[in-house]
Amino acid sequence: MSFVKEVGLIIDLHQSPIQEESIFKQAASDLYIPLIRLIKSKRDMKITLSIPLSTLELLDKYGFESQIGEIKDLCMAERVDLVGSSAYGALLDDLPYDVIENQIILNEYALGYYLGARQGFEGEPSIMIKDLQGFVPAHFYISSQILKSIEGLGYKWVLTSNCCLPEKYQKPEFCVYKIPGSEVVVVKLDKEIIDIASSYKEGSISELKKKINNKINGEWKTNLFYIKGFEDDLDADSYKKEFELIDVLIETLEASKIEVVNVPDLIKRTNLTETGEEEDLEYQKSSSEKEDDILSFYFMRNDEKLATLKSIDKEFSKIKKTIEEKEDLHDISTLPIWKEESWNQIPDSTLQRYVCYFILLSKFMSFNKYLYLNHCLIDPDRKETYFKQLHSFTHLVTRSLNIIPEYPEASKLRSKIGYFLSLLQP
Repeated sequence: MSFVKEVGLIIDLHQSPIQEESIFKQAASDLYIPLIRLIKSKRDMKITLSIPLSTLELLDKYGFESQIGEIKDLCMAERVDLVGSSAYGALLDDLPYDVIENQIILNEYALGYYLGARQGFEGEPSIMIKDLQGFVPAHFYISSQILKSIEGLGYKWVLTSNCCLPEKYQKPEFCVYKIPGSEVVVVKLDKEIIDIASSYKEGSISELKKKINNKINGEWKTNLFYIKGFEDDLDADSYKKEFELIDVLIETLEASKIEVVNVPDLIKRTNLTETGEEEDLEYQKSSSEKEDDILSFYFMRNDEKLATLKSIDKEFSKIKKTIEEKEDLHDISTLPIWKEESWNQIPDSTLQRYVCYFILLSKFMSFNKYLYLNHCLIDPDRKETYFKQLHSFTHLVTRSLNIIPEYPEASKLRSKIGYFLSLLQP
């Protein structure tokens, strides 16, 4: 088959760490299994996949080990290019460097455990994953601090949208930026393509095909398609729509003889845009683009419920200071510490408590809780459903307080959680 044009394709399979079993199994049935089958059938196609620990853990937990194995085979055959992210979808905003790096490293460790190798070059127990070049942040949010952290961990490019770039660089089309003082290039998505993908939730296949054809048959520029769930991942039917979106997109690209390549290859063939003087990257408060509605809620909304949840977030992270950290982690260097059944295998009691807290904190840091809070406030008909999810998130905090009862602010934090839930009570 002769190709004259090419695109990159990133598929993001993030799941909330507290996702309900029935909905997750629907996701596996309607999206993950047919997606794996589709990728295996397209031998000329190379995609980039973001599949963080939050999703891999649930695949493992609910009996989809064979699907993990199939994804691993695709990775080993270089049919799929993996990218890094935070383990459970934390925003990584306003956090110490060590916290940011720990969330990213935990995810790398999980990718190695499930999709890489479990022994070193000389046969010794070890967790290894091939070099990860790209990084996909939660909701495209990046800052100068995050850029510095991911550069220190060896990443070469990071994905964003207009929401974190200075206004003079907010071009509508796909761009690759070189930021002064950083070796990590910033890959900015095309706003029109984001809108095409997100509009399909309420649209039809015929409308989707028309929009894709209009885009790819117009004045062609190198482009990158990014496909993520429709945010409301409590709606089991959305996964079928998401697979339809991917299937129709690939079918339409093939019909137009457009080759799907991995993102690193696409970046190499794209001209870099130099941003000139060094500028801080941060959320642009003037931005009104559709894709950062949830970021606008998080950064701009003046609401007591939101402020209280942010306060719980900050207070919860302080517990770490009360636990004596252990420098020797050799005994757990190959242990899947996100699995609760693994915790009892940690012989040192102080280290065990630290690991328990670290995993519960990591799950609580998921930005999904703010997504659920936003839905809870704007969708009164489903308020009870989202309240249930928020209660599950706060339960992660109370579990930590039970593990570390000597935390001096425990009573205060419990009261704050109770107050937060009372504000939301259906």
